Amino acid sequence: MVVAAAAARRRRVWRWAMRAVASAVLWTAVVQLASIAGLWRPRVLADCWGGGGSSGAAAGLAVLAGEDRTAARLSPLALVPRRVYRSNGYLIVTCNGGLNQMRAGICDMVTIARHLNLTLVVPELDKRSFWADPSDFGDIFDVHHFINSLRDELMIVKALPLKH
Repeated sequence: MVVAAAAARRRRVWRWAMRAVASAVLWTAVVQLASIAGLWRPRVLADCWGGGGSSGAAAGLAVLAGEDRTAARLSPLALVPRRVYRSNGYLIVTCNGGLNQMRAGICDMVTIARHLNLTLVVPELDKRSFWADPSDFGDIFDVHHFINSLRDELMIVKALPLKH
């Protein structure tokens, strides 16, 4: 009798635990499906089947490509804290090798300058090694775009100032 009661209690606890786990999994799936339906269905499906003035397929592709202005307005802004920049000095680098090695070196020095709070001087390209190419950094890369694209990450100057 005692064994049967203990077995029945164990089955009830097991059944309750399985129901709790199944409920949690089910509600998680419902929340995920609701969020997916709320994000995708109104924009993609409504535009594909007669929303707006353009053809359905073109409108759906525009939405998938990220050209949906309404979705851009409704999406939350990224909460990136404003960077307080204080320079710890200058980083001067000379890149050598082929274009891919130079690009990799530039990426590395941007990362190092960012993490060490250093002001980056536009890199010099080695002109005497293997390639013997007289090109400067500005001849190969767009210096203005290089500086502007990284302006929120680190300070970049075209040349080392006279007083440093």
